[in-house]
Amino acid sequence: MRELDALVNQALDADEADLTRVLSLEDLLTDVHRRTRRRRVVRTAATSVSSAAAVGLVAVGAYALGGADDPQPNPAQTGTPHETVTPTPAPTTTPTPPEPTTAPDPGARTIPTADPASILAQAGTGLQVYGPDGSVLEAVGRAASGPVAAGPDDLRTQVPGFDGSPQNVAATSTEGRYVASRLQDVDDEILYPPSDVGTWDGSTFRTWDRSAVVEDEVRSVGRFTVADGWVAWHESTGHEAWSGEWRVFAAREDGRDLHLVARSEEFFLDPAVDTTVPDQTVAILDGRVYWSTLRPDLEPWPAYSPDESDTMVVSRALDGTGEIRVEAVGATLAAGGFGRLVVNMVDPETKGLVTALLEDGRLRPLVANGGLTPALGDGFLAFTHEGSAYVLDLDEPVLGRISTPGAVLGEQPVADADHVAWPADLSDDEAVPHYDTLLYYDVAADVLRSTDTPSVWATYAGAVDTVDDQASWTFVEWAD
Repeated sequence: MRELDALVNQALDADEADLTRVLSLEDLLTDVHRRTRRRRVVRTAATSVSSAAAVGLVAVGAYALGGADDPQPNPAQTGTPHETVTPTPAPTTTPTPPEPTTAPDPGARTIPTADPASILAQAGTGLQVYGPDGSVLEAVGRAASGPVAAGPDDLRTQVPGFDGSPQNVAATSTEGRYVASRLQDVDDEILYPPSDVGTWDGSTFRTWDRSAVVEDEVRSVGRFTVADGWVAWHESTGHEAWSGEWRVFAAREDGRDLHLVARSEEFFLDPAVDTTVPDQTVAILDGRVYWSTLRPDLEPWPAYSPDESDTMVVSRALDGTGEIRVEAVGATLAAGGFGRLVVNMVDPETKGLVTALLEDGRLRPLVANGGLTPALGDGFLAFTHEGSAYVLDLDEPVLGRISTPGAVLGEQPVADADHVAWPADLSDDEAVPHYDTLLYYDVAADVLRSTDTPSVWATYAGAVDTVDDQASWTFVEWAD
């Protein structure tokens, strides 16, 4: 009998980790309300790699100008004489183990569940913004003198762009070098060509070889995030972010130590479960990578149709070790950086939006009924609402409003530590926006500047300045 007890205990010990993970996750999520109507829980902001609007996405400290209104050319149909494209593999096909700075696991943790409905019940349908103590803030005017035209001394570092239009671009810590993604030069009959990821220095696009890590033909590459010498990004095997399996990658800024942080097959043990990606935003914080996904314990469609309450923010150690940890339920990662994570929470019934700060195991409301794509700086959050630009201090009860009479602002602001920018349309054409101006706001100095270009979109990374068409463009960074 003792021998039988010993065998049973041994078997239980072997499966303890797996049982604990599954059961604890199930218990944490039982209070999330299940819906029966089929909805896709993707953001309304365009994320298609084939969409001409979804080109300006990532980096730190500069902005992009280029033809957002014109159709995106196929790289196979365009060329630039200055480019020498020599795709090269990563320095090692078997990457050495990366050595990120990993924060210690805090042990017992609280996993918050979003409740946007209760916040929206008090806020109604109008804009409501909250201070650190939860008080409702009144906006004060900023940049009262209006935009000042940028001069030659306001811009620096002009680097030629590569062949075709960029999908996503991010500035690295090395001046004049960028990490970028672009569609592969393939047969024109391929409707959704795969994407390359690599570095660009003004003359050569050095492709990072991901085949040694995963053998997918990745067609959708999300926004890059650059922090602490590392780059992280989200990929999908589908032609849209939500139509395939997801992968989260990380590498050093020059492509060394490229490795897989996580893949959906690790999280979704049942291949029939919907692996919809609610957003491709990723963030690096305290040695971990954060991203969004759906709950893995849902019943397969059509038996169950997920909605916004079924989204999750999850994380894993930057080196890809350890568990995929649930950070919040019913929320989607919207921005991350400067020691903070910002999430969006959507009420499945009303589609009302609440933006919140995820910190210390709780969701602190910041904005109700604001912009879907906020930008996070060092101590501030920027967003747009009904034609005005807003900057919210995250540590003090201060909300600034930047009025731009006659301008139509793009919905997706971008920010670095001290600045925020919006693409703007100053034309009189109400039918089709022409984002031909970039508004650039210095938060500390309370100065708004503008620069013109034939066509413009904003990115975190630099400026893409078109001349006659999108086949010719340039990175132009701001001087401060």
